[in-house]
Amino acid sequence: MATPYAKVYGRFFNKMTDFNLAELDDYTADEMLKGWLYSAIVNVRTSSDLSARNDEDEAFINDLTDNDIELLAMGMTMAWLDQYLNSTENVLQFIGGKEEKYYSQANHIAELRAMREDIRLEMKRLHSYSTYKNSSYFAD
Repeated sequence: MATPYAKVYGRFFNKMTDFNLAELDDYTADEMLKGWLYSAIVNVRTSSDLSARNDEDEAFINDLTDNDIELLAMGMTMAWLDQYLNSTENVLQFIGGKEEKYYSQANHIAELRAMREDIRLEMKRLHSYSTYKNSSYFAD
């Protein structure tokens, strides 16, 4: 039984809020989602073969476990966050008058990096838990 990409996207949307994404046309939003999913596929280790997929039908050929879907959604969140970390808005210095109020870019980037590291560690923990849970060595 196949797992549609939309199932992973749904879990991803439960983890983040990006109102800018809702303003995009369907084609652009879908391409961005696929890009984040492909990044997650490369960076996530799951119990399923993630290379077995049909990109035309936007589905994984295998039936992914809830753990696999969660790991992919977390990987997509990291890819989404990377987009903000690598934004020119964070690289360029802002100069404004007294009306504008800017917060420390260094602190903002540090917080984004800390959030990304928290997600990475949670992914690692979830993967380890899944590995131990499914290992015959630890079976009763």
